[in-house]
Amino acid sequence: MAGVVRHRPDRDGAAASLTSSAPEDHSLATLQLLLGTSAILALSLARAAALRWGAIDIAPAAAFAILLLVGSLALPGVRQGLRGRPTNRSLALGVGLGAMLLIPGMWMRLRGVAGPEAYLSSTFATAWAPLVGLVATGEEVALRGWMQPLARRAWGPPGAILFVAAVFAAIHAPIYGWVALPLDFGVGILIGCLRDYTGSVASCALAHFVVDLGHWWLP
Repeated sequence: MAGVVRHRPDRDGAAASLTSSAPEDHSLATLQLLLGTSAILALSLARAAALRWGAIDIAPAAAFAILLLVGSLALPGVRQGLRGRPTNRSLALGVGLGAMLLIPGMWMRLRGVAGPEAYLSSTFATAWAPLVGLVATGEEVALRGWMQPLARRAWGPPGAILFVAAVFAAIHAPIYGWVALPLDFGVGILIGCLRDYTGSVASCALAHFVVDLGHWWLP
């Protein structure tokens, strides 16, 4: 059973890439992860800079998501890992996790912590809503579709989940502020666990979409 799980293409990428556990393979994976993290953080900082210069976040967010998608899908291993239809069970788990993650956001809103309107006027909520799915998908394909399987092969499941959760939190800090860093790290851990349990990037994107979209209409 352990061998079957280790070679699941939807969880770890192509089976052929898992046949070697040589130290140089782990070193290469670590280098790729560091370079990927640097690139994603640079995109996040560029998006935040555009907001500080007065841009409405629709265009920067779309560009950020599209670049993540294009960059990730250019890798054959990512495309192979995304093949196949997600199960209804995995999608249901994604919706359930997204709904559960609305609870901390609701608490933050009730406590007066800044919500999305702090950086994007609610006037543009209708225009922003269609982009929520694009941004959630772009981030999940890059983080949970590419980085987590790669980190899993290098450091094992716990290390991969924690590393990717840290990246997830870091890319949101320039947009939401450092106050959201612990919350985003916790959310990243839960979504990472969902990815590892279901083997589905779609379930992660759905959870991400539900929680992001829901925050617009929290009381």
